[in-house]
Amino acid sequence: MFENVKVHKTQGGDELVVESGGKITIKAGGELDVQDGATLNLADGIHAPEDIGLSSGKIIVGDGSDLGAAVTPSGDLAMSNAGAFTIGAVVNGARVANVVEAQVLGGVPVVHVINIPDAVTGNVDVVLTDKTRILDVIVLKTAGAGGSGDLITVKNGATAITNDIDINIADKVVSRAGTIDDAQYEIAAAGTLRITRTKASANNTACKVIVIGMRVA
Repeated sequence: MFENVKVHKTQGGDELVVESGGKITIKAGGELDVQDGATLNLADGIHAPEDIGLSSGKIIVGDGSDLGAAVTPSGDLAMSNAGAFTIGAVVNGARVANVVEAQVLGGVPVVHVINIPDAVTGNVDVVLTDKTRILDVIVLKTAGAGGSGDLITVKNGATAITNDIDINIADKVVSRAGTIDDAQYEIAAAGTLRITRTKASANNTACKVIVIGMRVA
């Protein structure tokens, strides 16, 4: 009865059968509506990933209308069409959260490394983007030994945060702040972190000043 018929209803049953080589075509304007409570069974592998059309480098994401939409990943991540993600921006102070005292989750320190050349008494200024509390200062002597009276002082604008740090030390020797003034150790956003170099000798005052702090609100 069904010889050479590729699409037919089972005799005495309620199944619509598509034989090998048969096809059901839904034309423009038509639709296949699988309603709530109905089941659409697909054999394993009948919809493999390669059967889904998707432009290179895109992923499917639920949109504001609760429908799948093809989008390109953006923000700090980029994705290749092999599925590999690349972080587009390094982690720096711009991505560090403010630190609150006694918080359970520890904060991340920020570090400023400031090169101080050998020169007469003067200042090297760094304008900070974010409000920062200074916690420690390390001075690494470079380019030869300092001399008597040669000093480094870290300041909040014109006001000292640290004591005068003696750089009458040999090349490669490390010194650090002995005191931090907690009335001055918070530098406002757009405020000036100032390194004052006092040159009292004929020796070399070059050094690197490493300022360690944390962002605060």
